Amino acid sequence: MVCLTCGASVPGGSTYCSKCKSPLVPGQSPGSALPEAQTDGKAVASLILGIFSALFCFNFLLGIPAIILGHISRSSIRKSTGRLKGNGIARTGLILGYLSLLVLPVFFMMSAILHPHKPADESTIVATVRGLNTAQTRYRASYPDVGYAPDIVTLGHRSGSKCDSTSPPTAKRACLIDDVITDQDCTGTESCWKGGYAFIIQADKQKSQQQYVITVTPISPQAGPKNYCSTSDGVIRTETASPPRSTPYTAAECAALTPLEHP
Repeated sequence: MVCLTCGASVPGGSTYCSKCKSPLVPGQSPGSALPEAQTDGKAVASLILGIFSALFCFNFLLGIPAIILGHISRSSIRKSTGRLKGNGIARTGLILGYLSLLVLPVFFMMSAILHPHKPADESTIVATVRGLNTAQTRYRASYPDVGYAPDIVTLGHRSGSKCDSTSPPTAKRACLIDDVITDQDCTGTESCWKGGYAFIIQADKQKSQQQYVITVTPISPQAGPKNYCSTSDGVIRTETASPPRSTPYTAAECAALTPLEHP
C-alpha cells in the first residue's frame, strides 16, 4: 500500500503512514486528491452554545458545555491530520464560554447585594419571644393540670400536619404557634433555629411546669451581638453575647439580666 501524501510504501491494513503520519485512504490511487475535510460537529455545537450564552447575559449554564465541547473538538481536529476542520469555530465557542465564567463572580456578587441573607433583627426576635410567651399563657389556661409547656414542640403541631377536626390540639401538640419553628424537632434539650438564632424553652427545675425559661442565642457571631431570655413574667431581657451562650438560662439567671426597652 502506498501513502498518497509522501509516496512511501506502508504495510497493508495500516491507518497512518509511518513516515509522514498522514491518514491512509483505502482504495485511493496515488496522486488522487484526499477527501475534503469535514467541519467537526462538536466545534459547531460549541459555537452555538457560546452564542446563546452571550445572548442570555453570558449564562454559565450554556457557557460551560461550550467550553467542554470546544476543547474536545480542538483535540479531535488536531488528531484528525486534516480530515476535520473547524478549529477557529471551536476557538470562538471557547472564548464565549470562558467569558460566561468571568461574568459568574459578578452574578453572585450582585445576587448577594440585591438579595442578602439577613439574620433576624431585634424586632423579629422580640416578636417571636412574645408569641412564645402568649402561647405559654394560652397553653396553661387550656391545660391547667399540666401547667406550662415543657418545650417549643409542645406548643406547635405534629410535624407535617395541621391542626383541624381530624387532628385536634392536645397537651402534647397544642397548635398554638406557627410552623416556622415547630417544623423542627426541637425538644427541651434541642434548639429550634430561626433567622440565625437558636430558640429553646425549658421548664424551670425548681418549679417544673409552673415556670419556664425562653433562651435565644445567636448561632454565629455574624447573626448578632446579643442573647435574649424571658420567663413567665413576660419580660424580655438581654445581654451581650460575647461569646454566645452555650447553655439555656435558668429563671434566676434570666431575671438578673437587663430588661429590653421596646421602641
